[in-house]
Amino acid sequence: MKFNCTLFLLLAIPLLIKAQPTQGWEHTLRGVTEGLSDNNIFHVFKDSRGFLWISTQNGVNRWDGYEFKTYNYNPSDTNSLSGNWVNFTLEDRSGFLWFGTYGAGLCRFDPRTEKFVRFPKSNQPNGLNSDVVTCAIQDAAGVLWLGTANGGLNRFDPATHIFSAFPKPANFNEEAAKTAAPTTRFSGPPSVHITCLLEENEHTIWLGTAFGLSRFDKRTGSFEYFFNDPQNPRSLPNNFVYDLHRSKEGEFWVQLPRAWARFDPQRSDFESGKPFLGIPSDASQGRFWEDATGSVWQCLDKGFRHWHPSHNPFQLDLGTRYPAGIFALKRIRTLLEHAGFLWIASEEGLFRCRIGESRVERFLPQGFHALLANGDMLWAASKTAGFFRIEIPTSTVYQYPLSPNGRGPTANNLIAIVQDAWGNIWLGGHGILNRFDPQSGIFSSDFFPKKPSSSILSLFFDRHKRLWVGTLSEGVFVYSFDGKGQITEAEQFRYDSKNLSSISNDIVLAIWEDRQGEMWFGTDGGLNRLPADWRPGKVAQFRRYLRSEGLADDKIMSIRDDDLGNLWIGHLSHGLTMLSPNTGKLRTFGLADGLPSTLFYWTSAWKRPDGALCFGTTEGLVAFHPDSLVVKNTLVPSVFFTEIQLFNKKLEIGKGEAPLLESPIFTPNLDFSHGQNSLTFCFAALNFVHPELNRYAYRLEPLDEDWSDLGTRHEVSFSHLPHGLYTLRVKACNNEGVWNEAGAVLQFRIRPPWWQTIWAYLLYFLLLSGGVWLLLRAQVRAAKQRLWQHFGQTLASVAMEKLPDNSGPDLEFLLQLYKLLELHIGDEYFSIEQMAKLLALSRTQLHRKTIEVTGFSAGQLLQNLRLDRARQLFAETNLTVAEVAFRCGFSDPNYFSRLFSKTQGMTPTEFVQGVRA
Repeated sequence: MKFNCTLFLLLAIPLLIKAQPTQGWEHTLRGVTEGLSDNNIFHVFKDSRGFLWISTQNGVNRWDGYEFKTYNYNPSDTNSLSGNWVNFTLEDRSGFLWFGTYGAGLCRFDPRTEKFVRFPKSNQPNGLNSDVVTCAIQDAAGVLWLGTANGGLNRFDPATHIFSAFPKPANFNEEAAKTAAPTTRFSGPPSVHITCLLEENEHTIWLGTAFGLSRFDKRTGSFEYFFNDPQNPRSLPNNFVYDLHRSKEGEFWVQLPRAWARFDPQRSDFESGKPFLGIPSDASQGRFWEDATGSVWQCLDKGFRHWHPSHNPFQLDLGTRYPAGIFALKRIRTLLEHAGFLWIASEEGLFRCRIGESRVERFLPQGFHALLANGDMLWAASKTAGFFRIEIPTSTVYQYPLSPNGRGPTANNLIAIVQDAWGNIWLGGHGILNRFDPQSGIFSSDFFPKKPSSSILSLFFDRHKRLWVGTLSEGVFVYSFDGKGQITEAEQFRYDSKNLSSISNDIVLAIWEDRQGEMWFGTDGGLNRLPADWRPGKVAQFRRYLRSEGLADDKIMSIRDDDLGNLWIGHLSHGLTMLSPNTGKLRTFGLADGLPSTLFYWTSAWKRPDGALCFGTTEGLVAFHPDSLVVKNTLVPSVFFTEIQLFNKKLEIGKGEAPLLESPIFTPNLDFSHGQNSLTFCFAALNFVHPELNRYAYRLEPLDEDWSDLGTRHEVSFSHLPHGLYTLRVKACNNEGVWNEAGAVLQFRIRPPWWQTIWAYLLYFLLLSGGVWLLLRAQVRAAKQRLWQHFGQTLASVAMEKLPDNSGPDLEFLLQLYKLLELHIGDEYFSIEQMAKLLALSRTQLHRKTIEVTGFSAGQLLQNLRLDRARQLFAETNLTVAEVAFRCGFSDPNYFSRLFSKTQGMTPTEFVQGVRA
């Protein structure tokens, strides 16, 4: 029973004391509501790839910043975790992870196959002497040293799997040990309950126990003890050692209940009362771990807490110059410091506060958009009440009435105001663009060579004495003046879908000129830059910055540049973006960076004399020094594929039709069948400081030439991909815009269906070739049959039988020849020369070709055909010999009779008698 109580206290201390928020740190608590398997956290560990492992009372969890993957004990699976109560995680030099459990011994995890090997307590001499393993380290030689809760210190050789134990000395006397000389050496640790281990060097290991601290010399196998001495303030403050830490500076710290102690190696004693990692002692309970970003992870009974330095640069300390109350003002449009006052135009009224005082007063109740100061005068434009003049020394207010005859503005809904180089004040609003001369008090609006017809949203007067006018639907106008302030030229720039160098949208909300003289235009469809060397009459070449190129939002509400040359852009709903025009790099700030709102007001931007920038948002004022927004998280995040889904179903290792042979984290390539072409790939950038701000981009080769921006979405899906070989590349940046350009790469192949494989195409070729051969053979045979039927059984037709079945060209020649002979069979004057000419051959070529194909000359073929026709006429008609001779092309019947008798072996008369008998 004593052991059980002690063990419970050993493991449950983080459950009993809760950490309190500390000044200078920001913290985030995550537990079961975020997907963790249990709120009782005993250890947090980051592996070499960057994944976080959280050991709990209900399994171990791997966290990638978005999802918790839990590994639990499964009694029917010997490759599962050996027990659900996990005390710690350790990664060895081979990349294996080791987990110590409460009551289920030690187990080793292969992150590639995600399988466990168990090392429970053994009754053999070389086995683990306790199944409650509380901590572990791997020394320089690769040996594992294990702390247990009732078996002391264990040594494990991964090569032989042999355990050896260093238990508490059998005759150990606690009181004697406390008073022993510092140089006294013992044969074992002062307690069988080991809480923590830390390697000092290759020969020395520190052990924290439930009864004091000891230093173990591996060369001699002896232990040196350190205990609390109430009479010695430099002794260990408490005998219960909870954890051991080494700072980045190499200092050795001991974590105790509600206290920290730093070990002084020169004096071999302890200095207490100072906080470690900036965490005060009242927040020091639970195991801690510090990562490379300076963040601290803390184990609690309600999840794990992530501490990182807190600083909100957007709530600038205004000191005594401005009252802090201005941050609470909402719907701010313009700020202006003039004549000892800070003037604030908002849609809730015109406010002012005297410089150096803490009180903010509402000066006018009307809603205001724009302010302009000139001497003792303040000019104010109201969206609902028109134009005002305020005499600052006396606080006298004069409102100009609407007037069509030049004694007042032509409309009351004013939005923008600017003063030109000649002292004239320009007013813009819904359906109004007026020029006001303060000297004469005259308003005019009918002098424009090219006047906007839509509402005016923004006005700007540049260093070249040009007036820029942004409109609601007509793009931007620019007016040039002569030396007397009269307009000489007017140009208009509008969006042209066919011209990528045109302005990107016709709604122009903000206009600004930077330090280099370049003009910037914020539109409803992106940011635009016009080079400083542009002059009236020259073709305007706008450079566009769009969401597709990394801009947080295409709706630009306000623009200002800082003293470093960076441009700051307020968006309609996606926060604040910093653009470096020289490099093109973008960095966006949101709620997690300290902004009170991501919704910025239109034209609400102001630069203070000290270089600080102020922007109005829906939740109040944002004020900051740009140089204070340096990148604090410089860690380049590792990027890994964490999950692959086929038709929205997760692929499991070694299971399914397209098995993963190992974890997606390690998988370089995949092979899918032709039907497995709808895939989802999940990935994670392992940055845990506001992981919700990590950004991603992907490219699927060879389909994509450029990167596609995913924003903060950490998965991408592809449907109905054609078969082929693909390479998916994913890159990511951390919360402060630090990119891992190499990212993660996964190659996968979608195999073609069997009917589109190379073997199928070979079969198709063979079948097609055979079919063509059979078709040609059939055609030749059919042609021969037609010749046979048409001409009969002559010597010529017998010669055709000698032609091979696939001799298509020869057969075609023969068909043409016989058709020609058939046509001229009765023409006694048809000569060989005429025959050659009609066949487009020479006499010699005809002679060679007919002999090659038939074995007869052309003359012989003609003669044989005529004789064959004669036989046919004798058999089918009652014509005389002379009549048959004439019809078959013989002019001399006697010559015909002699030739017929010679070739047929009988006279024509004898042939007729034989046929008709």
